[in-house]
Amino acid sequence: SFGDHVTEKSTLWTLSLIALFIIIMACINFINLSTAQAVGRSKEIGIRKVLGSFRRQLFGQVMGETAFIVVASVILATGLALLCLPFIKHIASIEESLGFLNLETILFLTGLSIVVTLFAGLYPALILSGFKPVLALKNKITSASVGGISLRRGLVVAQFAISQILIIGTIVAVTQMNYVKNADLGFVKDALLIINSNTDSAAQSRQKAFAARLTQLPGVEAVSFSSDVPSSGNNWVTNFAYNHKPDEDFGVHLKFADENYFKTYGLQMVSGRGFSASDTVNEVVVNEMLTKKLGIKDAAMALGKEIRLGGGKNWKTIVGVVKDFKIGSLKEDIHPLLIAERRQFYWVTGVKLKTSDLKKTQAQVEAAWDEFLPEYAFTSTYMDETVAEFYKQDNQLALLYKIFA
Repeated sequence: SFGDHVTEKSTLWTLSLIALFIIIMACINFINLSTAQAVGRSKEIGIRKVLGSFRRQLFGQVMGETAFIVVASVILATGLALLCLPFIKHIASIEESLGFLNLETILFLTGLSIVVTLFAGLYPALILSGFKPVLALKNKITSASVGGISLRRGLVVAQFAISQILIIGTIVAVTQMNYVKNADLGFVKDALLIINSNTDSAAQSRQKAFAARLTQLPGVEAVSFSSDVPSSGNNWVTNFAYNHKPDEDFGVHLKFADENYFKTYGLQMVSGRGFSASDTVNEVVVNEMLTKKLGIKDAAMALGKEIRLGGGKNWKTIVGVVKDFKIGSLKEDIHPLLIAERRQFYWVTGVKLKTSDLKKTQAQVEAAWDEFLPEYAFTSTYMDETVAEFYKQDNQLALLYKIFA
């Protein structure tokens, strides 16, 4: 991680695997080229052997040549990496300075050079140093007599297989991101202005008046106060009991919101209704997944049943079952969810806008904010941007896939 920028381990492992594949392909290329050029060097090897060179000396010569090429390649690659580093930082959204030439990097490059030299040079060195001087000097060594034809063919097959893996991986990554962009998340994410709110008593006392002013604006369809938007990084989970039975063996995720939450974010009710406005938590709404995990086949059967959260004593009535929606990333499973009122946790104001003139309406919303909540800073974003943050690294990975492939 760099500052607040955190990269998933799976992303790092994927990029490392791609780099390993590319290095293997380069080694295979080198082996094939070296063995193919061995015929042209047969007379050289024959003369060296006639003049007294031992096989181990010729082996060392070829390995030395390979090492020289590898070291030169590492130096060239290091220079290219330094030139490309600003572009990689831009792709990965890393603002901090990256120390490239440090002890860890130098040790890694040294170890990599040794491994690549052995892997790429060992077989060609054995082939070249094994030439018989008589046959070499008489030019009777051909590509067929060099040996290892089946091995070279196998290496070519492996090289093409790795290429296909990278190409298929790129297609899958790009297709996946296209799916994410067009997937049905179970809620409306377009034209939703999300404002970071405050939860102190002063802000709470003005919430209703602020909402009333916003709903009077011609470009505003609905307003809701909540702990978080439908799809967020919120992982509030608690134990619970259902229908006056002992606690269940799984937890339920929590979201707190007012009665306009379902309308504002376009959430669909499978059965029942949304809860009514109240100063105390009496009614709750659960999602389909919760009813399924409770073994309820018909969502309507959950209506009127009571549920208790945590170690509390108060039982709340289930008045509605909402259609499952993604409360996190599409890569995560849908979790059991409960939505209830609790004003002290309303950190988010969601404003559903009409799409005719978003900029004008946003300016009017900000003016209303400055009127009712002048002591608080107005910070906002759009819901589709918030959702896109979940897949930012996936988009970056897809781009890197394209570059490497």
